[in-house]
Amino acid sequence: MPALLPLAERRGRRRVACHSVLLLVRASVFINVLLAVFNLVPIPPLDGSRVVSGLLPLRQALTYNRLEPYGFLIIFALFFSASWIQYSGGDPDGHGGSPPHVGVGGRVAGRDA
Repeated sequence: MPALLPLAERRGRRRVACHSVLLLVRASVFINVLLAVFNLVPIPPLDGSRVVSGLLPLRQALTYNRLEPYGFLIIFALFFSASWIQYSGGDPDGHGGSPPHVGVGGRVAGRDA
C-alpha cells in the first residue's frame, strides 16, 4: 500500500496543475472578451467609432470624427463619473457610502482596530 502513495500524490499534483492552467486560460479569455467589448464603445479613438462613422452619412461622419482629439478626455470623464457614482452609493449628491480612507499602518480612518 505505501508504494501507491507516491502515485496518488503525483496524480493530485497533476490535477492541481491542470486546474491552475484552466483558471489561467479562463481569466485570459475573460480579459480578452472584456477588452474587445470595451474597444467597440463608439468613442472616437476606439474602433467602435470607426464602425459608427462608416454607418453615418458623410456630413454627420465628418462632424462625429471631430471628437477624436477629445476622445481620451471623454473616456477618462466616463470612468471618473462611474467610480464617483459607485462610491457615492448611486446618489449624485454624494450622500451615500464613501470609500474608506486608509491611513498610516493600513488602518481605516474612523475605526478602532
